[in-house]
Amino acid sequence: MDEQTGVIRPETLALDKLIKATIARVEASPDSGATDTVLFLGNRHQSFPTAVIRDPVLEPVDKLVWMVIMLAVRETGANTAFPSYEAISRMANVSSRSAIVNAHLF
Repeated sequence: MDEQTGVIRPETLALDKLIKATIARVEASPDSGATDTVLFLGNRHQSFPTAVIRDPVLEPVDKLVWMVIMLAVRETGANTAFPSYEAISRMANVSSRSAIVNAHLF
């Protein structure tokens, strides 16, 4: 609702309509008792700066480690994050701890 005029914005009305239509469609489906239904309204992708991807100096593992750390920052909603070496290894599919330790991030 627009706080100044008390008018509901068209975008809000459209979102309300989408949510109600989705709920009605799920309730009308044969398996409406399912508890795993989700209406996802967020971004469907993660983006990374083109400069990181195209950087001619960074090695592929450097880029992967950077991306994993950025994902951790976004997931926590903080300004910083440093996942464990094990977490980075698992998420980036990099089995060498030394490769992670030696990643050039700056």
